[in-house]
Amino acid sequence: MRNPDAYHGENKGEGFFEGWYYKVTNNDNRTISIIIGAIKGDDEHSFVQFLDSKSGKCEYFEFKHTDFKANANEFEVNILDNLFLHGELILNLQNENKSVMGNLRFSNIRKWKNKNNNPSSMGPYIYLPLKCYSQVCFMKADVDGKINIDGEEIDFSFGSAYMEKNWGYAFPVKWVWAECENFDEEDVSLSCNIGVIDAFGIKKLGYTIGFMENNNFHIFRGVGKIFINNEVSTIDIKCRNKNESLTISIKKKDFILCFGPNRGNMNIKVYESLNSLVKVILESDNIKKTFFGKNVGLEINGF
Repeated sequence: MRNPDAYHGENKGEGFFEGWYYKVTNNDNRTISIIIGAIKGDDEHSFVQFLDSKSGKCEYFEFKHTDFKANANEFEVNILDNLFLHGELILNLQNENKSVMGNLRFSNIRKWKNKNNNPSSMGPYIYLPLKCYSQVCFMKADVDGKINIDGEEIDFSFGSAYMEKNWGYAFPVKWVWAECENFDEEDVSLSCNIGVIDAFGIKKLGYTIGFMENNNFHIFRGVGKIFINNEVSTIDIKCRNKNESLTISIKKKDFILCFGPNRGNMNIKVYESLNSLVKVILESDNIKKTFFGKNVGLEINGF
């Protein structure tokens, strides 16, 4: 397929959505997430959702759909005076409730590493007729720049960032999403996408998990063969690939209400944490590695 990071919606009909997600953390563990996108249908518009771990709130900035301009060949999105690229964000967001202004630049970008020429982090699942697709745009990047939030200038220099996207017509009926690029070790990052695959009349739980540690990249991808134990304060996930096993144990903290798409409307309530904690155990023959992370992005729906 063509560049999966770029916009796919120029020839799509009503109900289609496409959105990109940035998560950025500074050295003081202040985490923000910025969700941008556009939706066609009954509630047609473009938007920027801004989540802040300090306030514990999400601000929804709504724009006309015609304010959304995207490059179909490479990732570049403009929403009025706001610019979104792989390597940079320029934010000029203001409404009666909130002001978010600033410029962040991303460097030393570490991408998802497939073992073949497929550019999609979903691998072969990208070719199934699904309601929702995902793409990890980068696993981790270094950050430089500042954001002014309601008059408070926040320095994100020497922080870290993660980026992904979704597109389609509706989120899965059940999903778990988790992401962490703030581990004790420098070049470690986790991206975990689990959701119901609804294709050809079959509904099964599918998953794509990427774990980067130093120069090694581990992919866990499959249908059905995954263990999930969701409790009040924790969630545990276990899976295997041909030669390795991965255990993800997350301690839940402080969820923020934001909104997701459903066939032309942004009316799905989504609760996202920006500061959960994670323990990852990677095991293979006679080797066991344990990693600890913080400022975890986490969403759980339907479990």
